[in-house]
Amino acid sequence: MTKKFFVLASFLGLNLLIGACQPNTQTPTPTVPPATTPAPAVPPAASPTPGSPPATTPAPGTTP
Repeated sequence: MTKKFFVLASFLGLNLLIGACQPNTQTPTPTVPPATTPAPAVPPAASPTPGSPPATTPAPGTTP
């Protein structure tokens, strides 16, 4: 029983060593995501803020 265990352990150990020494065939994946353009911190002036009424100009000849 001890001899079988020793042979099995030796076989597994050799397989681990051989597997660790083989070159890597897969290219490593980058851990950092690709750089993207950040969104602007302030929205453009052309877009009104949500929930506000649209800006109106008074008709000519009227006073506010």
